[in-house]
Amino acid sequence: MNKNSFFAIEGIDGTGKSTIAKMLEERLGAIKLSRKKSNSLVSKIQELKNNKASEEELHHLYLEALLETSASVEKSLSNNHVVVARWLGTEVAAHKIYATKNGGKAAKIGYKKLGILVPDYVILLTADAEVRKARMAVRGKLGKNDLASLENGCQGWVIKETYKLYKGVIEIDTSKKTPDEVVDAIIAELPCTFTG
Repeated sequence: MNKNSFFAIEGIDGTGKSTIAKMLEERLGAIKLSRKKSNSLVSKIQELKNNKASEEELHHLYLEALLETSASVEKSLSNNHVVVARWLGTEVAAHKIYATKNGGKAAKIGYKKLGILVPDYVILLTADAEVRKARMAVRGKLGKNDLASLENGCQGWVIKETYKLYKGVIEIDTSKKTPDEVVDAIIAELPCTFTG
């Protein structure tokens, strides 16, 4: 293959983004980058969260983190395929959900003009609310934002924002599929250069 590809796994909390990103990394011989590990803004974001910053302030910082991670992705693409769980579609939708749920308004930003790297492949994972709730409960106590993401319509925002930002989205409902079945479904949607 002449070019390495950038895969973004999008979806609301509990759809399996991290699990599927890790498995896709292994199947494609890719590397998985995490915003938490690949940029310098993580401690500043946590500090703002602890100080109860506005959703808009946090959103701007998350966007900066995506820009910084974009540079890491571009650098890594020279040697490997890259997989990232949670990219711009999920971030934009999360901002709109949490801003609205917390009584505020979502920021109006021209997201496509920010210079955040556009993935070659966008995989949008969906799942029923009860399935997502059970998956999140395994991680521990559900926080305020976890509970907000389970409310009616929230998954629809992620779907809407993802399709607004990207063309050629691969959408997979993970509700009744094992992680292996989800990865198989993704691989089946890719060009034959990925499947041998």
